[in-house]
Amino acid sequence: MDKFVQDIWLYSSILFPLILYRDCVLLQWTSPTRPGRVLNVHTYALICPYVIGVDTLYFQLFMPEIQVTNKPMEANVTEESNVKASAPQGDDADKKDDKVLIKKWGKEAIDVGYTVLPKALLQGQARLKINATDLAVLIHLIEHWWRPGEMPWPKKARIAERLAVTPKTVQRSIARLEAEKLLKRVDRFQNGRRISNEYDLLPLVERIKSISLDMAQAKEEADQAKRKAVRPGARKRTKATV
Repeated sequence: MDKFVQDIWLYSSILFPLILYRDCVLLQWTSPTRPGRVLNVHTYALICPYVIGVDTLYFQLFMPEIQVTNKPMEANVTEESNVKASAPQGDDADKKDDKVLIKKWGKEAIDVGYTVLPKALLQGQARLKINATDLAVLIHLIEHWWRPGEMPWPKKARIAERLAVTPKTVQRSIARLEAEKLLKRVDRFQNGRRISNEYDLLPLVERIKSISLDMAQAKEEADQAKRKAVRPGARKRTKATV
């Protein structure tokens, strides 16, 4: 309805003067007060600003309400445009990361796909109390974890084939990972028959979070100690304290 009123105002401001021009000049419209006298171009020039002025006054009196009602709509459009504008930035960041990986590993390797691992998983291996075989099995489980809400369920035989070990070795590693509370095995059945287990990795996520927080805190403390060491007079204050 607001758009309709705006269109009426626009069209009346443009078309009404044109209609007056047609009646006054082309059709030789006669004056109602003085019969027989033709309204000429000078009369049109006097009437036309009056008509435009009336339309402008109407717009100033009634259109502010319409503009206020349109503000939420404009805000939504602005927010939507911001969301659309921010999307390419994320795409650019992803492309930049891909370019870095391609420079490191080559385009052929990256085109096949890659798996992202937290630094805390590798640097915190000793804290997780897992050996090299356990870590390798865990990485292969993570490689099958494609979506956050869908836990991986690869076959132990497939992991064993990739690691060039026996399925029993993979089974023992999974048992150790579960004992260290890094994962949970969930039974899966199909048509009443047991199939490959699902491996819940959320316990690992929580452990990684804890290690990551400790790593971040240690880095912050090291940075603070470095800043204190390079401040002017730090050595003198240290001697005075001793």
